[in-house]
Amino acid sequence: MKKKSLVRVLLVDHDPISRHVVGAVLGQEEMVVLVATVEGPDQIRAWGPDQADVVVFCALPDSQAIAHVREIAGRGLPVLLVGTRWTGESVGEALAAGARGCLVKNTRIDTIATAAAAAGSGHLILSPELLRFYRPAEVAQGITRPGALSPEQLVRSLTERELEVLTLLSAGNTTAEVAAALHVSAATVKSHVSHSLTKLGVRNRVEAVLMVRSVVRR
Repeated sequence: MKKKSLVRVLLVDHDPISRHVVGAVLGQEEMVVLVATVEGPDQIRAWGPDQADVVVFCALPDSQAIAHVREIAGRGLPVLLVGTRWTGESVGEALAAGARGCLVKNTRIDTIATAAAAAGSGHLILSPELLRFYRPAEVAQGITRPGALSPEQLVRSLTERELEVLTLLSAGNTTAEVAAALHVSAATVKSHVSHSLTKLGVRNRVEAVLMVRSVVRR
């Protein structure tokens, strides 16, 4: 069996003590490899997706940090923003700026590696405390809109087949496995997913699956 590649992590943290502690934990984990630790985002301007799979950025989620997230994500580097004093607005702004996830910094230190590995593999990551702030439709538009449709209303806009496809995907099935289960082509499955993304107002199928899960489990 082919061994899965380790997720390459680049750590950015202006606090030397925090940088040392988080870096030490990341450096000991088997699921990730710590490629570098730096003090600030300006020091990674030369880095690209060929050198790292995810940037763990420890910072207060203010306007300056969000601007850095936007710039880093714009270069194709996924960002996991780890901070304190989160609000609904800052979570929405971070995700709209391209962050792959948001973590509360007082989270258990050993969970950062797991979150980094998941974010580097393409998953959207949020601390449990921040889930109440997650608004996929608003994130997709990069704004906070009063009176936006609820997740339940958005999911109800899906056709029966679109919901079936997302439900199967949420169970961990691949596109090929969903196609086989529904006796359709992979292209048809991808078409249903594409239509679902538009209806739900989300950026990718991970966010669509998360929305469906949140509604189905209520």
